[in-house]
Amino acid sequence: MIRLLLSAFSEYPKLDTGGANKIILQILQHLDRNSFCAAYHSCHFSKKFSNQSQITHQIYASLKFKKKIGSNLFLKNHFIRGILSSPFYLNRYLRKCNEIFENLLSMSDYDVLHSHDIRTIYYLQKFNFRKKILTIHSKGSLLNDLRYYSGSISTDLLYKYSKMENESLIISDLITFPSMAAKYLFLNEKNIPVEENKIRIVYNGVDLDYINSIFPDEDFRKKYSIPSGYDFILINIADHIRVKNIDIALKIVEYLNRAHKVRALLINAGHGPETVNLKRLSYQLKISDRVIFLGRLPYDEIIKLIKVGDFLISTADKVVFDLAILEALASGVLVIASDCGGNKEVIKNNINGFLIKDFQVEEYGNVIINSDVKIRMNISESVKNFSVQKMVDGYQDLYEL
Repeated sequence: MIRLLLSAFSEYPKLDTGGANKIILQILQHLDRNSFCAAYHSCHFSKKFSNQSQITHQIYASLKFKKKIGSNLFLKNHFIRGILSSPFYLNRYLRKCNEIFENLLSMSDYDVLHSHDIRTIYYLQKFNFRKKILTIHSKGSLLNDLRYYSGSISTDLLYKYSKMENESLIISDLITFPSMAAKYLFLNEKNIPVEENKIRIVYNGVDLDYINSIFPDEDFRKKYSIPSGYDFILINIADHIRVKNIDIALKIVEYLNRAHKVRALLINAGHGPETVNLKRLSYQLKISDRVIFLGRLPYDEIIKLIKVGDFLISTADKVVFDLAILEALASGVLVIASDCGGNKEVIKNNINGFLIKDFQVEEYGNVIINSDVKIRMNISESVKNFSVQKMVDGYQDLYEL
């Protein structure tokens, strides 16, 4: 029996987020129970799992009341999200997390450490693991990822994290990326040598059976005031940061109306520092009545929202691996995405979706109007290569090496 410690910098394993903690929860849920016993550690939450059944229930039952309330408020309250995303709070929060990891006394009852953040593998290296695996989810270096969301991380923290990132690459026995694009983006930004034999690609996956069990109903449409009577409903799952280029999605709606007299409704699920600017742009383009900003939603609601749409629109730059694209494919929804990074490793143009070069608004619009519905027949087959079990099997192979 291999004793496995999964770690992230903060929060806890949950589907209602992107990146590390979403992937960690999927690993916990689908790990081979006969070969592994698992635990999780972050600065907010630590737990050994007695068994691999009802993982979500075990996590939620162990959460402190304060953390449950905080997570719910973050999802549902725009004002709270604004405070918690401010530079002042983020700097204070990051320093507190660092202190918690620095003061750890014992974490040595495990064979394998699988860290999903460069900071945790740095702090946990002092304990005796047989193998240390680092998975990098960031869009390039951690420093750039932090800047996308706050833009005002203090200089001393940036310097500290830069040193930690460099050392983490050295102390890791294996380094994994969720796509080839993620690998090249990170290594090109860091511009430091990493032994090629340490690097592996393990693609992210989605739970196809679980997604197939979720359906939107009329109550869902009423809850989020989703109107009918539009020619197309376009879904965009993206936080409001510059690399997501949500302004392009807004311009697509304006173009369809102006050039083709097509009534399209854009629904975005996400939040971030660009929210005010995006809402202002929707008024400037005179499409504010055709755009709905829902904020962040729980995972099941995200899947329902995708299934309400005719298309998932992805306009992001520096794409590592967009799980929303896999979720749309698993939902049978056509994807129109930027011809960037990890998108090209999932979408084959005109086969299981559409790729748009150079973020051309007109091309997005023309594909929406002229798309061949026969492509839908290829969608469900293509996503089978990105199942959650295939991802977990890939990680298990590395644990057992």
